[in-house]
Amino acid sequence: MIRIRVFPGPFGKKDLLDEDEVIVLPDDSTVGDLLKAIGIPKIVYKMGFYSLNYKQEPLGKKLSDGDTLSFLAPLAGG
Repeated sequence: MIRIRVFPGPFGKKDLLDEDEVIVLPDDSTVGDLLKAIGIPKIVYKMGFYSLNYKQEPLGKKLSDGDTLSFLAPLAGG
């Protein structure tokens, strides 16, 4: 099992994270598996509004214990 820190912003199910904002997943989990597990809408990750360890990575990238997944909030102006 691996522990991944998640900063979901306004997206996803925060109740799946512990008090340190960590979720535990099977060893062979990918970025896509994590996004599905926490209920991130497909539009958010298909548009690339996430980063793994502060870098853009493909959905098939395998996760490692201690990774950090965070989200970029789209900006609007006027």
